[in-house]
Amino acid sequence: MNLWILIVTASVLTGISHEMAISYEELISLNAHCGPFDTCNTTKENLEVPARSCQCDDSCAFYGDCCIDAPNRQAMERTETRNICLKKNNFRGYFAVSNCKRSWRDLETKRKCENPNAEEPYTLIPVVSRSKITYRNRYCASCNEDKRDLEFWKIGVTCRQLGANLSYDFPNDLVYNSRLKTWGVLLPNQTFLRCKLVPVPPENTQNLRSCYPGTITTCSINWKDDSIKEKCESYTAIILARHGIKYRNVHCAVCNGVNVTDLNCPYLSSRELVRMFVEIQGSPNIVCLFSVNSCHCENKVYDEAFRKCRQLTCGLPFLELKGGKCVRKS
Repeated sequence: MNLWILIVTASVLTGISHEMAISYEELISLNAHCGPFDTCNTTKENLEVPARSCQCDDSCAFYGDCCIDAPNRQAMERTETRNICLKKNNFRGYFAVSNCKRSWRDLETKRKCENPNAEEPYTLIPVVSRSKITYRNRYCASCNEDKRDLEFWKIGVTCRQLGANLSYDFPNDLVYNSRLKTWGVLLPNQTFLRCKLVPVPPENTQNLRSCYPGTITTCSINWKDDSIKEKCESYTAIILARHGIKYRNVHCAVCNGVNVTDLNCPYLSSRELVRMFVEIQGSPNIVCLFSVNSCHCENKVYDEAFRKCRQLTCGLPFLELKGGKCVRKS
């Protein structure tokens, strides 16, 4: 009998509900635990927090990454998920708030926050606010009323087709192709080489929240057992299936048709860590790195990608910008 059938049977026999006391012992009984990386029953002395596959602090409910035995896990079940995982590499990324507060009414700011557009580079640049929260872009910070002292991430330009013998002045030679809807470099022979604008996190990542990009966090639409579905959505304990597919926890893997015997812990060997470091730091595809600078224009910021000053606007229709501040219109 498949192990996932055993899990479903156990859920039915014990009458487990959404409010039931799911515990770390259940992961142990399924042989799907990855301690000490997926439990709060450890200390900072023997485990650095970034190495965890889940979190135990008060913020885990906000980010939706509470361990199964985190004190704040029940609050997570009542919290609307508002974050995306910005990819750093194939295995790690950083959380960013990706939508507006429900009470926000300015639709243009909301659109730029929740639907970034490559033609508008500022929608692609994450920011960190004074409150140490990372947002997908400055518009998300604005519509969450947390836009003071924003620190912009840098932007890397990735051009896979650009040969080593070609030299270009970035970002001055970077152009946007509206037909292809992508950035790139136009060669003298009018050949267009595609490039991508890639957000690059700041060197100091102390205020960034680690996550696992591409993690499957919900059950298959064909899955019918609600008790397993509720468990899948109630805690985090990253686990790997074949071909490196990541699941939020063993229950998310099961409700997507994965056999428990095919799951592994998300450990990285020292060799894999070295290879990943070389791949990230030494990639020839990252041909340029530039940042958002201020320009000498009142109430404007300099858009390096378009090489022009952009007008700053207030997020609410009854406000106007004066002296760098949003004040009520007279």
